[in-house]
Amino acid sequence: MAHHDAAVRNAQGRVVVPTQRGADLLAVSLMFIFVMGALTLTLIPIVTAELRDGVGLTNAQIGLLTTVFMGFYGVSGISSGIGAARWGGRLLVVSCGCFVVGSLIFGLSSGFGGFVVARAIQGIGGGMVIATCSPVMAHALPPERLGRAWGILGSGWGLGTTGALLIMPSIQHWGGYRAVFLVTAGLGLAVGLAAWSQEAVRALPQHPEGATTPRGLASALGAVITNRRVALLGLTYSAALVIGVGVLQWTPSFLQDIH
Repeated sequence: MAHHDAAVRNAQGRVVVPTQRGADLLAVSLMFIFVMGALTLTLIPIVTAELRDGVGLTNAQIGLLTTVFMGFYGVSGISSGIGAARWGGRLLVVSCGCFVVGSLIFGLSSGFGGFVVARAIQGIGGGMVIATCSPVMAHALPPERLGRAWGILGSGWGLGTTGALLIMPSIQHWGGYRAVFLVTAGLGLAVGLAAWSQEAVRALPQHPEGATTPRGLASALGAVITNRRVALLGLTYSAALVIGVGVLQWTPSFLQDIH
């Protein structure tokens, strides 16, 4: 058993990952979903010039595309946290599906309405990632391996942002915004299939009786909302998103317009 990396079921029927190598593999597969969330957020600055000069969008419309993404990102994060308690990693299939469908809609659209719908769908997919990956790892990994797994998962945000800024401009130069979003759709499909190959992702979480009923979920959500330490973490994460997204979205336009 010590050399077996695949997930197994323990005596209680719970799917667990028995080895460090298996834990790392699970964390890496989830990390790539986090990469997709960061990548989809980062795409608008890359195609801003084309959307403004080629499609005719105003700066306000381009900014609204990111606002729509982040708005649905936040709403999805709350609702998917509740959903993940019942369906576990299977919700990540929906997340990757949103990346694929949203990217396809954006890449095949020529007007602002289609772009808004596409960004809303991508935002829903992005908001599901952390809320779903957390219970997947907590149920499949022992506590002593969670820190390392979280580190691997968290690196996906930086890798996704960096990869988008280094690779996607060349794709945009070659095929325009359509190529950028169609390539993103292909990546989302590949990442989703890779995650689904993990048994820990496909497994349904086990909870005490009543924990996933509407009453049990409402009670748990209320306990989280009133927890000051959790609220502080939420405030810190919100501040990081405000700074990171603001700098990422508007620095390119500032440099282009002013310098």
